[in-house]
Amino acid sequence: MFKKKNAKPMKKKILAKKENVGKPVKKTGEDTFVPEKGKKQYSVLRGMHDILPKEEKYWKKCYHSAEDLADYFQFGHIDTPVLEEANLFIRSIGKGTDVVDKEMYLFEDRDGDKVCLRPEATAAIVRAYNMHGMWNFPQPIKLWYWGPLRLLDCKEPGCQPVKEEAPQIINWLGPEAKSHFMKVLEFLDELQIQYTLKPFLVRGLDYYNNTVFEFYTAAGEDGAQSALGGGGRYDGLVEAMGGRSTPAVGMALGVDRSILAWKQYNEQNKLTVVGPVYDVFFAQLGEEGKRVALRLINELRGKDLKIAFNFVKNSLKVQLETANSLKVPFVVILGQKEVQDKTVILRDMESGVQEIIDQKKIENLLKKKLGKLEV
Repeated sequence: MFKKKNAKPMKKKILAKKENVGKPVKKTGEDTFVPEKGKKQYSVLRGMHDILPKEEKYWKKCYHSAEDLADYFQFGHIDTPVLEEANLFIRSIGKGTDVVDKEMYLFEDRDGDKVCLRPEATAAIVRAYNMHGMWNFPQPIKLWYWGPLRLLDCKEPGCQPVKEEAPQIINWLGPEAKSHFMKVLEFLDELQIQYTLKPFLVRGLDYYNNTVFEFYTAAGEDGAQSALGGGGRYDGLVEAMGGRSTPAVGMALGVDRSILAWKQYNEQNKLTVVGPVYDVFFAQLGEEGKRVALRLINELRGKDLKIAFNFVKNSLKVQLETANSLKVPFVVILGQKEVQDKTVILRDMESGVQEIIDQKKIENLLKKKLGKLEV
């Protein structure tokens, strides 16, 4: 077979089969929905993403870790609205910054006031500090939040020649700033925290002063998206926004990047993240079994027992397979006979041993076997 010279390669068109319309089809490892003809398929906005149940365990673990650390170091939680006055950020962050000029979603409300989706949270928290008179609270005020976190600096190849010719900022520090910087390094040395001095490190917001910093994994930097978080001091921000002169420092971690680094670490070290842990799985058979099971589940949930169940599946075999995949230690089985006898079958998933018990005794027996029974 001979190929015609300069012939254009044929373009392959991938068409959805008629029987697949309106059904999810496989594409690059994920389910992609093919909409029916004439119907629009909605997608997430550019730059946004969904967190699916299979990813939830990572996000929940990150949140609770942050929550535990915050409690340990006596930080109070604060939530600020996602919508704020645009001038709040224009004034604090500064015109000409990427955040204000390129990354801030700005629009007018019904009254003609300019509002925006918050591009960062520090200015919003300072606004709350001033608005609620938090300078009257016991100092220092320590707050933490959970919400959308951006890291800005240039690591593009085209920036490198300019950076190399730029003056070393550490050589231009005044006596006061230099003294402050040396004290920061002394504290880091005392705590045996490893660090690298970066004369080209910048934060993309105007309100920072003195020391700024970023966090990296132990593996170090590997590109523009390698920093897990960063922060610095902003001693003049509270006063600039109408409050009293208040020294301040803050930092933020990128949850997406932290989870990605966490997954990479787990993969390299062959570690897994445990999902939700349940005490018992409730298996039911028949309509009467579902009805009574629902009541018992509701009662046991209020008794500090974590119950898993699936009322969609009627097959006992399938329900036991589900319980096994969840690694629950016990399964409660409730069928038509058990409903009439007001009993349940308790199955030990490790030994396979089953016993019939009175429905009224199920709570105490489960707690005793699980080590949750209060003496």
